[in-house]
Amino acid sequence: MVTKVELAKALSEFCENSCPRVANDPKMLIIARPRWKKNSQNNFEPRTGAMWAIQIDSVPGVDEAVKLLEADEAMSGHFDKLVGARHVGSMRIDAKTVLLNLIIGSMTTEPPYEFSQQRFDRQFDKIYSFFYESTFEWTLCAPIPGITNLPIKLDKNIDLVRFEEDEVERLEQVGLLHSTRGGFSVIIGDVAVGIRVRLDAQKTISSGDDDPEFPDPDLRPGFGHPVMADRAIADEVLSVLRLTGLTKVRCTGSGSFVSAPMIGGGIHFFSKPYDWSLSMMPRTYVVQEEKTQALWRSLKGGIWTKHPSIRAAIQRFNLALDRYIDEDRLVDLIVAAEALFLPDSQEHELKYRLSLRAAKLSPMPETSEHDLFDRMKLAYDLRSGIVHTGAISRNNIKKLGDQSLREFVDDIEEILRLSILELIKRAEAGENVGEPCFWNGMILDG
Repeated sequence: MVTKVELAKALSEFCENSCPRVANDPKMLIIARPRWKKNSQNNFEPRTGAMWAIQIDSVPGVDEAVKLLEADEAMSGHFDKLVGARHVGSMRIDAKTVLLNLIIGSMTTEPPYEFSQQRFDRQFDKIYSFFYESTFEWTLCAPIPGITNLPIKLDKNIDLVRFEEDEVERLEQVGLLHSTRGGFSVIIGDVAVGIRVRLDAQKTISSGDDDPEFPDPDLRPGFGHPVMADRAIADEVLSVLRLTGLTKVRCTGSGSFVSAPMIGGGIHFFSKPYDWSLSMMPRTYVVQEEKTQALWRSLKGGIWTKHPSIRAAIQRFNLALDRYIDEDRLVDLIVAAEALFLPDSQEHELKYRLSLRAAKLSPMPETSEHDLFDRMKLAYDLRSGIVHTGAISRNNIKKLGDQSLREFVDDIEEILRLSILELIKRAEAGENVGEPCFWNGMILDG
């Protein structure tokens, strides 16, 4: 069996001889592409890079190099099999795949493309470790432009951070850091920020018939999701930020990838509606570290799973804040209010009971219970008009008085935000939130 030192020496010579042939063959350099690097202002700018279409069979010495790799027991156990992880995906790899990755990783990234011993050593160590380790590092990045006061740790595996160069490059390629239909050539630092989830995903090696489970529930991020629940993880963090008062923050989507050679080049992503014109007038949002961490702990500590009415209200509240049309936002907010205030749903007097409970619960000292009661009744009427007729009646528009619809919906949003936080606090104190006796006691005792 060949040793690591012997293998590294032989493959270094192979790559050193191969790089000039690859670099001087125009058929193998297929396209120049940007690679994002930090500038002196700590922003990201594109630099010229390259993508290669190497015809590995035409490279001298390839057969001997393949035999060297196949002589390594750990490597040969991966060849011609599907290697990956259940929630990440798998790829079939062979010895020639390893050689391709070694050649590309050994070359400098800017012209003239030349062999670099330092780059080879780094790439060889990555690839060699890949075959001998049992896990991959799985990363999820979800940009939230404008958040500051970073980094902040929410959980063992979840942080709010400034993204690294490799993360910026992957996110930019799929349009999560600026519009794919055009945009800015420089990604400012306050845009390249957001949620990062990192954890170890168990490596699997199979012929394609195996279907292994994700092994350790304790490693599941967020409030208990499997690894690929990208959307849910990002939305949970976004909900916490919004409930602490940052109601204008938005997420552009999320991308997840594996930091592993040969199988980690792609990115699994989804996009959320985002108005990129906001980048013309960037806003910043200061994350309150202690407040955000405390709320995250409360929700993960049992509130999320034990109180479905609070969970449903938070989810619909979060959806409302993603809307751009005020009427749509109001509809979702009232659905959140129904989940929060009417968990014991009956078919009669819904508007009255919802408005009364909201008025008694909402901790808004500068607003009277009578005013809160009237606002929630009007909000319910406006929602009904939108849902049943597609429009708000003139009579209800008059009831808005001097307020615009947007200002009114903003008020309802704030009532719901504070109400959710109040119910979380009471649930932590052991009160039976969601039960009829809880609401009856509040009203009768008040």
